[in-house]
Amino acid sequence: TVLIDVSPVVLVVEDDPAVREPLVKFLKMRRYAVVTAETADEGLDAIGRCRPAAAIVDLRLKRGTGREVVVSMPPDVPVIIF
Repeated sequence: TVLIDVSPVVLVVEDDPAVREPLVKFLKMRRYAVVTAETADEGLDAIGRCRPAAAIVDLRLKRGTGREVVVSMPPDVPVIIF
């Protein structure tokens, strides 16, 4: 028997580890699968790879802007903006 993880995927786009790491821990404790990105480019790549069920995006990134990620998200995916 093969078990497949069917946890909803949450994309976290945050470049500050002091914010990102506790947030990821919190989501994993609630059984979400988490994909992280530190830059807008990584966030855009992650959208295509994992098709998140939701996203948490920091608008102020050191490289790029989270706005690019937000506007590229499929319209049915809820986004929390930092």
